[in-house]
Amino acid sequence: MDGAPILCIEMALNKAYTALFGVSTQDFFNFIQRDPSLLAGIPTLSRVAAWEEGFPLRWTEKLSGRSG
Repeated sequence: MDGAPILCIEMALNKAYTALFGVSTQDFFNFIQRDPSLLAGIPTLSRVAAWEEGFPLRWTEKLSGRSG
């Protein structure tokens, strides 16, 4: 996106990597919230986005990306 802060590039890459899990970042976020050890550890992993919002984009059953 034109004019986006440089941090947005890193965030977009992390969200794309997390999309490989095949679940929305919202569902992933809700899942780790139920387990204190996951809530403490998962967000520290590089390339993992455990944020509210976002959902996987699929094109004919193939994961294509993420939005949100």
